[in-house]
Amino acid sequence: MTAILRATAGPSTGSEFWISEEVFRVGGDAASDWRLQELEPHALTVQFRQGRYAVINRGSVPLEIDGIEVPPGRSAAWAVDGELHIGPTTLWLWSDGDPTPSARPHFLEEVEDEEEVQPGEAATAPAPRRSLVGLTLALGASLAFVWATSRSPEASGDSSIDQQFEAMVLRIQDTISADDPLMGSLRPTLQEARVSEIRQQSATALSRYRAARDLLLARQLPETGYLTEVEHKTAAFVESRILAIEKR
Repeated sequence: MTAILRATAGPSTGSEFWISEEVFRVGGDAASDWRLQELEPHALTVQFRQGRYAVINRGSVPLEIDGIEVPPGRSAAWAVDGELHIGPTTLWLWSDGDPTPSARPHFLEEVEDEEEVQPGEAATAPAPRRSLVGLTLALGASLAFVWATSRSPEASGDSSIDQQFEAMVLRIQDTISADDPLMGSLRPTLQEARVSEIRQQSATALSRYRAARDLLLARQLPETGYLTEVEHKTAAFVESRILAIEKR
């Protein structure tokens, strides 16, 4: 049971919020459960009821959820994998399959604590801090990957694809800076796609692979179509998985 909000556009891009309560506030006020300073003090309230999320617009301007405008004071459903646009900010709702709010795992806090600069240590050129979604999906999705593989005879026999996937994720991690916006989106998107494919959730897998392809296409310079070697190999792998799923 995991649900996470991620800011994918705007001043807070890269910021993430682990959903642990059924009702929480998002806004610029310090009392907000998730503080995004570019928003109004209490921009919105998010509620989880009967297996679904809903948003109440508490601000003074309309917001948009997957193309549907939500005026101030009104509410609307927010589906998993949906995007909410408010001012300059875009928020993405992600879940591992069960969006029920859950306590944040201690291992995330422990890993993040290890990255803090200790008293007496040099504060110059600190190592980039890993994101919550990155940590969750690198560790949590890896566990889901193992779980899914162990329970899917068909997928577990496809070891060559698994090896290609693992090598690809490692190349991305080793060659793309943690500060690069692509790193914050590409790796978890690929992990979601592969886990869905292993679980034979073809529609979700296609959606996430296509999202990964779009991320890579956005990296191409219009005048040259240039991609790095790692990005090019990743794009080729993604395209091969899209074609394989579409043929099933």
